[in-house]
Parts: sequence; C-alpha cells; structure tokens
Amino acid sequence: MKDFVSVDIDSTLSNDDVFEILSGGLPTFSWRRGDSDVQGLYVSGLDADGVKIQCWTGERPMAMSVSFRSAKGAKDEAKKRLMDQLLNEFLPRIGGVRRIDI
Repeated sequence: MKDFVSVDIDSTLSNDDVFEILSGGLPTFSWRRGDSDVQGLYVSGLDADGVKIQCWTGERPMAMSVSFRSAKGAKDEAKKRLMDQLLNEFLPRIGGVRRIDI
C-alpha cells in the first residue's frame, strides 16, 4: 500500500458533520477543524504514530488524504486495517467515493 492515499468524495455534509463522524469513530486521533485561505474548510486528524488524515470539506468533491509518510513503523497490516475502516465504515456515512488512489 502507498504511503499517501487520496480519495475524492461526493458529499453534501458540512465541516461539522464530517468532524463528528471522524472524531467519534477514530478517537485515538487528535482532531481539529480549520479554514485554509486556499482550500477552504478542513478537518484534520493526527494519531500518536504520526498517521495524518485530512479532509478538505470546502471542496467539491471533498478531497481526503491519508498520509503514512511520517508514521513510526506503520506496518502494511495497520495501514490496510485503517483504510478498510475508512472505506467501509466512515466514507459511506460522509458520501459517495468518486475516486480513490491507494
């Protein structure tokens, strides 16, 4: 699996909605919301191992990325487990996956 995964999501949910889904479902991540001058609203999470999830909720389609680049010792099994959880549990609640680059 790649060290950087990107997903485009067709969604009408708000930034707050996406924050609630991700922070409620992945409590081991430290989550925050923000507003970028360039890409607009986003939700970002970082876990203790250095795995980073970002979702640019102000874009249409929404752009989500999962980066394992800074993760300490991220094994392929752990990457697959997180991606399976995102793809099967959380992304369907956020919207329809338009494109994925794994």
